[in-house]
Amino acid sequence: MKKTLILCFIHGFKGGESTFGDDYRFAEHLRDLVAAELPKINVKTLVYPKYETKGDLGETVSRFRSWLEDKVIDLEVATGTPSPTIDPSVRTILIGHSMGGIVAAEMVIAIASEQPIYSEDGIQKSAALPTSFNSLLFPYIQGVLAFDTPEGWTWVSSHLEFVGCLARAEELKKRVSYMVRLNEELRVGFANLYTRLGRAASSKNVSMVGTVLGSERTFCNLPRSQAAGVWKEAVNDKATDETVAHMTMFEPKENPDYETLSETAKTLIAEWVSKEWYETSEEPKPLLEQAPSVDS
Repeated sequence: MKKTLILCFIHGFKGGESTFGDDYRFAEHLRDLVAAELPKINVKTLVYPKYETKGDLGETVSRFRSWLEDKVIDLEVATGTPSPTIDPSVRTILIGHSMGGIVAAEMVIAIASEQPIYSEDGIQKSAALPTSFNSLLFPYIQGVLAFDTPEGWTWVSSHLEFVGCLARAEELKKRVSYMVRLNEELRVGFANLYTRLGRAASSKNVSMVGTVLGSERTFCNLPRSQAAGVWKEAVNDKATDETVAHMTMFEPKENPDYETLSETAKTLIAEWVSKEWYETSEEPKPLLEQAPSVDS
């Protein structure tokens, strides 16, 4: 049975399907890179449709989970997988830009522990971390790749109903801690590729974000001491403003580091894919032609 890896893209605050490039350019480019790196499996892209980045975070995560479950079930049925929950032929990498990374992390935490950081009514659950995770993930999430998703932000936008979580640094750090544990215990990959201004940035041209964060000139705060998974910088030598760098990181004309960003993402994804699962992928065997009848 040939296995399938889904690259599922989730936009961030006030984004949409075009977040990942016109005509899904970045999504398709990354798919091609991963497919070339992992030729034994099918690599497909899914882009989560535009959703409201306001209202309750828990409800948003629940809708996304249901949507992805339906997509994965359709693929498993089409493949004829005998036991999708025990031995799935489909695995998924969640790829979130900005707040899309929070939605991705919340979903995989909910699948693995049934204890999201926020309940569906938006009320924070117990601060205690689960003693163990459920290893039978469905859908099976192989990794979470975040682009410019905060470990901690010190500012928020006007849509406080949805992004108010960004003002709660401890909840953001707790979410990162969950992901680190999932990586250690279930081998769920986790990384954040964050933008940093390069040569074009002027020390006098500082945006609101830059004013808050100082000389690092990144869009989001970076973890200081706690274990936080893999954080890799993506330098933009053309952008003069942190927010512009954040919004154009998937546009090759505006981000000179576009190819490096793409290659880094491809390498991380390839490293996360289980070698055992990958090696058992094989082309479906053709049905034997019916033997001609023998005249009696």
